[in-house]
Amino acid sequence: MYCPPPIPPSRVGNGMRPAHSHSTHRRVATLIGLALLCAVAGAFALVQAAHAPAPSPWSTGPRVAAEKPRAQVDARPETPEANRSKRPLPGETVDDPIWLSEYPPFYITDNSCYFLDDYDEACPYTGSTSPDVVYAFSPTQDQVLHVDLCASEYDTKVYIYEDVVTPGAPYACNDDACGSDGYKSRLDYVTFSTGHTYYIVVDGYGGDCGEYTLSINYTWECVWCTETAIHEDEPDCYNGYVDLHNAGCGGDPPVFQSIAPSEEPMIEICGRTGTFITDGYHMRDTDWYEIILTEPREILVEANTNFYGLLMLLDGRDGCEGLQTIDFDSQPMCVVLNVGAELDPGRYWIWIGPSEFDGVFCGTEYQFFLHGHTPGMSALPERQPPPATLSLLPVQPSPCLDEARIRFALAAPAAVTLEILDPAGRVIATPLAARSCTAGMHAVTWRPVAASGAGCSGLYFCRARSAQGNQTRRFVRIE
Repeated sequence: MYCPPPIPPSRVGNGMRPAHSHSTHRRVATLIGLALLCAVAGAFALVQAAHAPAPSPWSTGPRVAAEKPRAQVDARPETPEANRSKRPLPGETVDDPIWLSEYPPFYITDNSCYFLDDYDEACPYTGSTSPDVVYAFSPTQDQVLHVDLCASEYDTKVYIYEDVVTPGAPYACNDDACGSDGYKSRLDYVTFSTGHTYYIVVDGYGGDCGEYTLSINYTWECVWCTETAIHEDEPDCYNGYVDLHNAGCGGDPPVFQSIAPSEEPMIEICGRTGTFITDGYHMRDTDWYEIILTEPREILVEANTNFYGLLMLLDGRDGCEGLQTIDFDSQPMCVVLNVGAELDPGRYWIWIGPSEFDGVFCGTEYQFFLHGHTPGMSALPERQPPPATLSLLPVQPSPCLDEARIRFALAAPAAVTLEILDPAGRVIATPLAARSCTAGMHAVTWRPVAASGAGCSGLYFCRARSAQGNQTRRFVRIE
């Protein structure tokens, strides 16, 4: 079981992030002639993974590096010309860009110091002498995408040209929009049309350069809160923010948001989170929800997040001093997180928040569904008790590739129709057509590769219809 690190006396309720806060994915390369060496390495990796600690629940991350005046520029160890000579790669100009494939999303990490300063745009700051890197993208269908450098390590700028370079009139441009210091760049809802080539320029402020992460992703969001959802109602975080609402064991004093038992088999919770800087430390808004069980229960939690999320089920029966992690899951944006366990009576906490301490905008949404938190009963309930009406659960996985699992539950026997719709609302597939189903939980596997009109990456909808009601869920399909 995981034991949290000691709490520094100067920052009661918060601990420094451990050097390894997540399990490390290891790859073992198989080389002919080195089979024995690979076997030993693989065995060592398995032993390490078996003893990997659970993620830290604390909200405090590493200390922020000493801040410099905005006009001051870090000196590069070598000139761009010297760096570029080490690796003559494309990306220097629009005449020789780095071409992206036809199908986003794209996640690219590189170092701009290897390139030269060829372009600059005012958005709103100008006069940059930073090296820049050029990417080219020719979409095969009209798309609306986010373009960001939020996870980069220096003061960035990003702008886009359509078909040709148009100095002073870029297609889109941004300097400061995101990151814990606010000096990273992001363009939201950029339209990329077929028949055009778009040149995406990664640039910097002043003469700054360094390692950057370019993310080009769909504009979908995975959180759709219903009218019956319980809302967290915590104010959005900001630099200097102190959480007095539901910071859990990270608060001084500890404070939790209680979730009362419900006769409904599923409780929906919606909240907001983000990352920020307080007292010189990178911080994340960690939300702790408390449930108190008077009878043994099987508790299941499913979560959707608009960020790279972390979900934990914590044992709070011995208070913050004896905090133990029961189960945890960490997944990228739009991939469903799941935790659960059979629990004895007592106090437990559901923890949700960003997996890292930087790069999540304050006010970013999440939702989770709590199953099994019903009033006292004489026996452990079924894993998925029948709901009062038709209940359509989140499509898994999301994003999906070759197949998607659709689950729904009925209070009584009924004919059910399942339909897959594209963003325009057109029905492109019907996994179930008025099929008679018994009461209880059902699961259907849909294979989009075999469905007409579902060959493209993007946002789709699953709609369930029966005499007991209609429900719709969003999910993402990628190729």
